[in-house]
Amino acid sequence: MDRLLRGFGPFKVQLAGCLDYDTSLLLATFWEYPRTFIGSLKTANTNVGMMMADMMAEMGEITSDDISGLTDALRQCQRDGIAAEVEHMFRRNRRRPVGTVVPINRNCVVIDATDSKERQQSIIDQLEEAADTGIPIHSLILNKSFNTIHWSGSILLQSGLRLPFLSTLTMLSIFTEEGRVITETELTGVLKYGCKSTQLQTFGFARCDLPSLSSSTEALEEIRKRGVKVTWINTGHCLDTSSGSWELDDIDKIRESCEHGVVMYEGWRKESHTRQIKMLQFASENGIPVSSLKLDSCYHSVTTDGTEITLQSGLSLPTLSTVQMIRIVLEDGREVPADEFARLLEFANQSRITNDLRFQRCELPPTLPAPSISPGMKSREFRVSWLDSGHCFDLNLLAWKIDDIDTIRESCGAGVPIFKQCSSHMHKLQVHFLTVASKNNIPVEVLILNECYCSVTPDGTKITLQSGQTLPALSSVKIINITTEDGRKIPADEFAHLLKFANNSQIIEDLSFQGCELPPTLPASSISPEMESKNFKVYWMSAGHCFDLTLRTWKIADLNTIRESCGAGVVIYKQCSSHMHKLQVHYLTVASQNNVPISLINLSESYRTVDATTGSIILESGVMLPRLTSLGRLSINAEGRELTEEDADGVVKYSNHSSQCSEVDFYWCFLPWSVPTDRFPAHLRSGKFLVLWDPEYKDEFTLDLASGRWVLVRFRLKFKNGKWVSGGKFRSQRPKQILVYLCFALLGLHLAFLIAINQTNLRIGCIVFGALIHLLCLAAVRAVY
Repeated sequence: MDRLLRGFGPFKVQLAGCLDYDTSLLLATFWEYPRTFIGSLKTANTNVGMMMADMMAEMGEITSDDISGLTDALRQCQRDGIAAEVEHMFRRNRRRPVGTVVPINRNCVVIDATDSKERQQSIIDQLEEAADTGIPIHSLILNKSFNTIHWSGSILLQSGLRLPFLSTLTMLSIFTEEGRVITETELTGVLKYGCKSTQLQTFGFARCDLPSLSSSTEALEEIRKRGVKVTWINTGHCLDTSSGSWELDDIDKIRESCEHGVVMYEGWRKESHTRQIKMLQFASENGIPVSSLKLDSCYHSVTTDGTEITLQSGLSLPTLSTVQMIRIVLEDGREVPADEFARLLEFANQSRITNDLRFQRCELPPTLPAPSISPGMKSREFRVSWLDSGHCFDLNLLAWKIDDIDTIRESCGAGVPIFKQCSSHMHKLQVHFLTVASKNNIPVEVLILNECYCSVTPDGTKITLQSGQTLPALSSVKIINITTEDGRKIPADEFAHLLKFANNSQIIEDLSFQGCELPPTLPASSISPEMESKNFKVYWMSAGHCFDLTLRTWKIADLNTIRESCGAGVVIYKQCSSHMHKLQVHYLTVASQNNVPISLINLSESYRTVDATTGSIILESGVMLPRLTSLGRLSINAEGRELTEEDADGVVKYSNHSSQCSEVDFYWCFLPWSVPTDRFPAHLRSGKFLVLWDPEYKDEFTLDLASGRWVLVRFRLKFKNGKWVSGGKFRSQRPKQILVYLCFALLGLHLAFLIAINQTNLRIGCIVFGALIHLLCLAAVRAVY
């Protein structure tokens, strides 16, 4: 009987009961349904909800697998209560009986980002079944699967699924991607979500940066009343529910954090780095060993005496006596001069138990002068490893030598990036180390050629790098990633040679290309039988497709690859062919149909216009980019063209088709000084939607959605810690300067007028003050406009 009451048909019948006359009419207007249908709704006396449900199914707004379009529209139309009820009905009707889902251990449930969407849905079904029947869920861990908080207050996963409220959940732990910054809104939303459970006792966060909260926050007051503990695992802190700030946890929790190692990330809040330094100093003072300290792209410099490291945030990290291993990861390919390298050795030497110093993603000097190494440093003989090159520094010989097999194996396991900007010396060391790894059958997890690829020999046995070094074919590499200069075209014969190069590896799994344009097909003679038998994957990341070695054509990639490409953003270049544009449009459409978030689409000089009939964007190649429901941000570089009001209106309406889109950017183009925003949907004008315009990469404007005028909001850039960064304020100083000029002009005009009225008997005075009044009046008008 239960099985008969489940399904899409029963759901539509129940949905019809929720849709009254006003809601049905509002939705039909929101989606711009045909006037004839809206007229039939107005004249119908009964079955209005059923008419609307049938129409939504016909138009694809609801399907047997997805109703997110409907629930998003309901919330935008201020029908949150109906949206929540519809979601509950949908879950109840599509949920499978418990015996048909994959069993889970309710003592510790893990939703992992690597799990398939079907696997995640199965886990969610079981969790909701347990909550509905009152079965306790002791621990739920979201391992890199947390995306954000949905409008409804539920948790939105990276797969696009929503995690419903679980009333019997005891502990919720969120392990994010490495170094992610959680906003105050997201943290508050997670706390509110957890508080829906009457049995919740503990929150846990790891690998992320968390903000402090206002003590008056509703969620904070709730967890304070209930005594819920919020721990920040990787910093050894817990949330003080009385003040909303983070305080050092008990010594056992600090010891546990130190055992797992401490990572300081670039882009984290200055307060977060302060807390981590405070915990490290506490550990040093109390003799608590820190297994490892990793400075992930946050290192800036080191003092002359090697006693302190300055971070990118401006904070100072003192010498720590209990750190066992230090790993310094720099910006890609940054060069560390000899004197700075020597000071970093001294910094590590001042810790009494540090035995390992590692460098990654940088270029180190080939040698050091003899006075740089103290006798005490030589006697300790701690290891100094250069992971990118697979070499270690000999403190006695003051030169690099090939590292031991274990360290080479560790370096190969982490992947080997070769950067264009690095010197020929570093490329030579990396080629040497990769050759040693290949001879010893050490698997190289991934080889990344980052804009350093130049050419390949016809037999596919050697690749020539931009520095002139030659990289021989490797027999033990799993994944090869070739990133070229933007828009570079690789002809068919060169593409075939690169396939041969990858085929020389006995364990090759993936060969991926990015930033380039590849040929649509290959001649049959290019693919050898051995290559077909290995059947390794060939990905074109920029187009979201993979190459079928048997059919010798491109086909759509799997969802995980599409999700990875969409997460990094998609650039559509003008110079690329219509073939590549069609492939990109195809995979973006597939991503949208599967609710895969598309973080950014950048139309780099490829935008032509918006089709008035379909609302799609027409590219310069003539290919149409249809409306996408999972687009997060749209950026258009129009190559100095003059765009019209219709262009701006069409682009904004195009982006509005995605409920996730929050920003539209126009670059290197000219727009009218006002745009009629009355054509925009009402929810855009009242929400947090942002439209930016940078005409010549100088001044940046934002569109006031109420008046339709552009407001100057140029970012103030300043040079800090070796790079250009935002000054932290959204508005520039120019509006203030304009106001100052206007005030001085009006003041001068007023004084000149008061003096001039008493100088009527002097002809020269009249001429002088008349000219002065005229000049100041023009200055005032110029300041306004």
